[in-house]
Amino acid sequence: MMPRMNGYELAREIRRHDSRVPIIASSGMTGEASEAGPEDGLAALGIKTLLTKPYAEEHLLRALAAELDATPAEKKD
Repeated sequence: MMPRMNGYELAREIRRHDSRVPIIASSGMTGEASEAGPEDGLAALGIKTLLTKPYAEEHLLRALAAELDATPAEKKD
């Protein structure tokens, strides 16, 4: 649990500033609660990855690698 805002609010705030930032969502909710509404909300915010806690380090590393591979590199002058 985060103070003052939830994950959806944080993602909206990040998107408001920069729509290119990859976001990996992580939730402790399991079963029907995580399979129903939240996926639709995450997709609407451009979030492709949801890790359900507890997750193995391997799953986190795989998710990070996938997001970084999918993110175009910025040109530096």
